[in-house]
Amino acid sequence: PARASLRPQEPRRLDPGAVPECVPLYVSAHDGDAGMEELRIGAALLKFEPKPHQELLARVISSGEFSRYAVEIPRRSGKTLTILAVLLGRCVTRPGWIVRFSMQTGIKTTARFNAMAEVLGESSDYTIRRAQGSQSITFHGGGVFYVHPPLASAYRSEDSDDVWLDEGQEHDMITSAELLAAVGPTMDTRPGSSLIISGTTGASREGMLWESLERLRAGTAGGVEYAVPEDADPDDEATWWRAHPGLAYGLTTLPKVRERWYDLDPVNFGREYLGIWPTTASSALIDPEEFAALEVETATPPADGTAVVAWDSAPDGSSASVYVAWKSDMDGDVVTIAAPGLGALAEMNLPGYAVGGVSVGEPKEDMLRIMAHTPHRLPADKPRYLMGV
Repeated sequence: PARASLRPQEPRRLDPGAVPECVPLYVSAHDGDAGMEELRIGAALLKFEPKPHQELLARVISSGEFSRYAVEIPRRSGKTLTILAVLLGRCVTRPGWIVRFSMQTGIKTTARFNAMAEVLGESSDYTIRRAQGSQSITFHGGGVFYVHPPLASAYRSEDSDDVWLDEGQEHDMITSAELLAAVGPTMDTRPGSSLIISGTTGASREGMLWESLERLRAGTAGGVEYAVPEDADPDDEATWWRAHPGLAYGLTTLPKVRERWYDLDPVNFGREYLGIWPTTASSALIDPEEFAALEVETATPPADGTAVVAWDSAPDGSSASVYVAWKSDMDGDVVTIAAPGLGALAEMNLPGYAVGGVSVGEPKEDMLRIMAHTPHRLPADKPRYLMGV
């Protein structure tokens, strides 16, 4: 909000005589020509000429230094095309190599696969299977590029040399944890395997992409992050040039990005074009351990109306929380937070309990996960009804 109120009427224009260099904010080891042959082969299949930042990305994810790679590059920079080219190149050059790919939804994954298949066309060098549920590209050397919906069940009991999860910023903490728990074991017996998590800046600082970028910054994962430093001016076109390789290397133009600056609010422009992760409610203002220490299962709030009630639910309806907070000493230095949950419901001694919202189109594994968590926390001597089943 402060940035929005202080935003100038016009961006500060780029001085044509002082164009800055475009460099990543963070990048892991990438010496040598690792990945160049795979990129060349994949780029030929996909009919594009790699730019310098795409060559850098190929070397990074082919370094072999890490088992996980985080890739965050602003929109319109050819990020997805580059990773796709490298992985197709591996399927061509490495006999029996298995790649598995997912985007944020099954629909998006299928659309990306169909677009790729359209560019590849038919060839005697590979076989494209387009049938739903078995979409893949099999190369004559035995390498296979599979596509899957982003569900844990789609990965269990499979083997993988590379797993690529694109648009990772779209997965929250819960879905990220479930998907990564299923993906990891698929690579346990495959030497040289890697997990690539890519995307652009998310709406909140959580989930698989954010956590992987934190590891990149700490040196415990590989990858590349193009973003502006925290002290940079987001309304200066020179800042855009430094952070956006698609702009610097001609995949988009300064007038186009300038038009987006006018169209988008500061937060969304920062997310899409500058790699700025918003500071939102997901960035805790209170230390989680201190917050948890204030919780009590059962407490009576004051009757003078000074208690505050707050509630929130996940956007997909998978979980919800209710909190009641009030000052519990005369000086107002101590706050009690009551979190009425299933225990409070059980103490109400109701005639029966219904569990709903898990049978209206959600994946079966979500229903089973919720049912494994909930019923045994309700009174065993009362009816427990799974609604809609």
